[in-house]
Amino acid sequence: MGNLIPALIGIPPIVVGVWIVQRTLTVFGPGLAWVVSGVAATWVAVNFFGLWGNSRMRRALGRRIGDGKGGAYPAAPFVGCATPTYAGWLDPHEDVGFLLMEGDRLVFHGDRLNLVMMKADIATVRYRPNVHTMVGLGRWVSVEGSSEGTRVRIVVEPRVRPTLLGNLRYSRKLREDIESWLKQGEART
Repeated sequence: MGNLIPALIGIPPIVVGVWIVQRTLTVFGPGLAWVVSGVAATWVAVNFFGLWGNSRMRRALGRRIGDGKGGAYPAAPFVGCATPTYAGWLDPHEDVGFLLMEGDRLVFHGDRLNLVMMKADIATVRYRPNVHTMVGLGRWVSVEGSSEGTRVRIVVEPRVRPTLLGNLRYSRKLREDIESWLKQGEART
């Protein structure tokens, strides 16, 4: 639905605009205005509807995995995650789940994936582009390092806020939280 709703909102004016351009053979005119309005409407719709069902997924996954303390879900950021080999054009997230910063490890506990990266193996935390970056609506927070001579990386994109722009802004806090956790010796979730 997060891809379908924006398409249903943005494609009709784009089609009308292309039809007007083809019919009138005039690029700079009403046809172009329709195309531009369709692209703008799609961008706004992706921002607001791109995370359709996100809170429902978070609650369901949280109830299933729990926080180990009787809570409904971890008090950890809900994120989309992807492994370095995953590629998706419509949705950059291979899985969704919770990112836990535990004493000596970073844990992604998702619907399908469970990834662990040891704190001692982490060398850097930085931003990387994803498909949302191409339209100014998101980015990865990339946790990178090496384990036994092999480069390792976990990339996550926050799904904490209701909009993609809200999560883009939140990604700064997530990066800062991970960097702060790296400097600490005690457990934190």
